[in-house]
Amino acid sequence: MKISLFFRDMQQTAEHELALRFVIAGQACGYDVTLCSSSSQILEIDPDIVLAFHSNFPKLTHHPTYGCMWNPPIFFGNTPSTLRNILSYDGYLFGGGGISQYIEDLDFGLRKEYFSGEMYPSCQSTAFAAARYENAQLAIVGTNWDGPRFELLFRALSASGLASFFGPQGAWDHVGDAYAGSIAFDGRSVLQQLNRSGITLALHREEHLAAGTPNMRLFEGIAASSIIITDNFQFAGPDFGDSLLYIDRSLPPEYLAEQILDHVLWVRENPERACEMAAAAHGIFLEKYSLEVGLEQLVSAHSKTGREASVRVGKPGLPNEPKRRSIDCVVRSGLRDVGLLRRALESLRRQTVNADIRVILVNNGPSTAVANTVSALGSEMTIEEIVVAPIQNRGHSLWSGLHRVESEFFCLLDDDDIIHPDHLRILLATLDKDLAASVAYSGAIRVIENTEGKPEEECRSLAFLDEYDRNRLLRGENFITSNSFLARSSALKSFCREDAGLVVLEDLWLLICLSRHGHFIPSWRATSEFYQRVRGDNISHQAGLFHQAADRIRTRLQFSGLLNNDQHDQPTLQFQRDLSHSPATSQYHVVHFSKPTSTTSLPGGNIDKVRFFDDHVEIEGWLPINARSKRSEIFVDGEPSGKLLEFEEIKRPDVARAHRNWALFRSGFFLSFGTDGASCRPLDLYFSADEESLYRLERSHRIDSLLQRGFADAPRNSD
Repeated sequence: MKISLFFRDMQQTAEHELALRFVIAGQACGYDVTLCSSSSQILEIDPDIVLAFHSNFPKLTHHPTYGCMWNPPIFFGNTPSTLRNILSYDGYLFGGGGISQYIEDLDFGLRKEYFSGEMYPSCQSTAFAAARYENAQLAIVGTNWDGPRFELLFRALSASGLASFFGPQGAWDHVGDAYAGSIAFDGRSVLQQLNRSGITLALHREEHLAAGTPNMRLFEGIAASSIIITDNFQFAGPDFGDSLLYIDRSLPPEYLAEQILDHVLWVRENPERACEMAAAAHGIFLEKYSLEVGLEQLVSAHSKTGREASVRVGKPGLPNEPKRRSIDCVVRSGLRDVGLLRRALESLRRQTVNADIRVILVNNGPSTAVANTVSALGSEMTIEEIVVAPIQNRGHSLWSGLHRVESEFFCLLDDDDIIHPDHLRILLATLDKDLAASVAYSGAIRVIENTEGKPEEECRSLAFLDEYDRNRLLRGENFITSNSFLARSSALKSFCREDAGLVVLEDLWLLICLSRHGHFIPSWRATSEFYQRVRGDNISHQAGLFHQAADRIRTRLQFSGLLNNDQHDQPTLQFQRDLSHSPATSQYHVVHFSKPTSTTSLPGGNIDKVRFFDDHVEIEGWLPINARSKRSEIFVDGEPSGKLLEFEEIKRPDVARAHRNWALFRSGFFLSFGTDGASCRPLDLYFSADEESLYRLERSHRIDSLLQRGFADAPRNSD
């Protein structure tokens, strides 16, 4: 059994110390436990289980990934980005009843299948070794990551001469001479020091007390055969009873210090009784809470679910495995390296769903290499090849495949993307829960290929894991990638089977069409991966094509009945494009028009996007004018110097219809200007239609709320 612990900070931290204890415990159980700081390391090791050590890290590979839930819900429940990471996990290992209850409550709306178990930030098993309790010294260990915690209390303890503080240099400046130095984080040295001290103080933050989530200090002190002084809270009391010494946290710091020191003196005066208490607590630890016990329980429960399946443990009422179904998968190929096609088809072949899968492979070109691949895999998979000649656009390939769909369900898979082994099984089960839904979709992991010789950089990110919002699709904010959904073929009515002739955004158009026949339902699992290349064959870097396709979709939707007739509720069609050559560094800003002195009743205008790249800036929106002169320009006042720019005119029938003013039909604009490699961040933007009027564009403070809703990730409508 191979288990990988995923966290990025391999420095001297509490998490690193805990990870090393996992390695030691794993070796004792006969498991191969490794530390990973990147998804590439996980893929190289190919573990059976990945444990996400912190909620800052989402699931990034196809391996079953379980979140170690050791922090109180208040630490992550109100942080959308962290919560999205947590939702991406296949299961959860709870370190307290409050966390378990939070996930249960969260799942009331998610209706997500997940693995669950119990595991604490504990310690490896140890042999009991009685300390010299008659000379015991109080030991306080910590990194003080959140500042001088319990400062008044610790100042009082430091003056007693009975307490020693251990941790990184500089973390304990407020305790003066009571600071006893740092301890190596190697999985054993901390335990050795706690045993020499004889007494361990294990205090918890108020948030941990409220959620009943114990920290590392409690378990490591018990494992070290040390006497524990701790808070009398929900977790410690019932389990360890009178084998621990407790304090009343409601006391003021100076009185709390006296209570703790009284306990220290009692231990010194009663070493035999202290030894009995330490031994009793150690026995309970070995029986219930050691990392070996937690790992054995985890592996046993995981093995019962199967390597590729993730279901709730001990959760009754789940639907049975559905009867054998049929799925058609449209795969577009012919314009890329055939090795990518083999990778995509292999991900289809590995599906664990109880269904007959037929591949409708569109060979655009045609390509002899693709035809040879079809022949080679014909004995392993059911493949119907559609030959397209001469070369056509992506939209043509998509609808050529859709016209051949005959099975109960269908999905898409581009030749450079993949899906995880449980992808179709989970989506099919999701659709079975809601017979009115026409589409089920998963979250998507973005993979950047060709990282130009920088393997140390993380190439994977959780791009999409969003709840369904039809208006976002109508605005062009596509949060459902082409390979992430499974649809009922019955939703492919005549409206959906019509080829719109789109070169790009064709998958977004298909989703909009499918939305007419039923709502979409998310699986709340990240089981699909889409690939982007820094330089290569991705079409998503061709800005002009997206511009044209967005304009056509706006026109198609104008009188389609898909949009709300109430202009106040009607979404503005703001089609974003994934143009970033460096997604990790690109920034997205939303700004709006304002006019200090209004002399007209014209609408205010809008900047849909301002995007900063390493070598250029792009701006897109519409202008508040009835008629545009040929001299209309936008002035960008920023760094390193101001620029006066002409712009491309874009049709905006959505704006004209929303404001009932058809003079705004050609009000859209797009402009791009280079920065010559300099750092250019526009300070102010102005639009001037004539010599008298001047419109100033101001940045909107709405960006924070937009980021929380997940709008910062650019959609990948086509590749």
